[in-house]
Amino acid sequence: MTMTRIRTAVAALIAGLGFNAHAAVLGTDAGYAFVDGDTATRILSIGQHGTVSDVNFTVTFAKCDDPGVQGGTQCVSNTGSFDEEIFFTLTSPTGIIVDLVRPGTYNNTGNGTGVISVMFDDEATMTVGDRAVNGGNGTQGSFKPVDLLSAFDGIDMFGDWILTIGDTGFGDPLEYFSSVLEINGPGNGPGPGPD
Repeated sequence: MTMTRIRTAVAALIAGLGFNAHAAVLGTDAGYAFVDGDTATRILSIGQHGTVSDVNFTVTFAKCDDPGVQGGTQCVSNTGSFDEEIFFTLTSPTGIIVDLVRPGTYNNTGNGTGVISVMFDDEATMTVGDRAVNGGNGTQGSFKPVDLLSAFDGIDMFGDWILTIGDTGFGDPLEYFSSVLEINGPGNGPGPGPD
């Protein structure tokens, strides 16, 4: 047997027994929201049980001076976007709330982010809003959230996770495009094999 066949056979055996340690459970949302001096919520449903050992959360959004990106990817206006108005929170099915971004986390010196994706990951090297990265303005990349996502460790992943999207001031809209909730933990792989 070649090494490729052996690896394939071992992978199939492990998957059949329900020991897929690298599988992640995903919850997704792509419901557009235009938030200006208000909040909106999005529900990301997880339909299987398992104990959370790691959570990463990615949000795709734009923060621009009025009128936003208007279907494009760059801000239409190139004046101040008031990034410090942005906030995102993630609430678990058990009611634990983690602040990903609080009002004031980002700086107020930018001319708008355009459309960016930010992954919130406890293992990232920089914290969201770090002034060493783009002056603390909204920047695409992987960042530690304001509160650690490890607050969710040990709970059952099953149920509705709620993202709250917020903008604290009027006139400079926060546009939300999508989010992905990635949960890792024991039991994330296929169910137990036959008895």
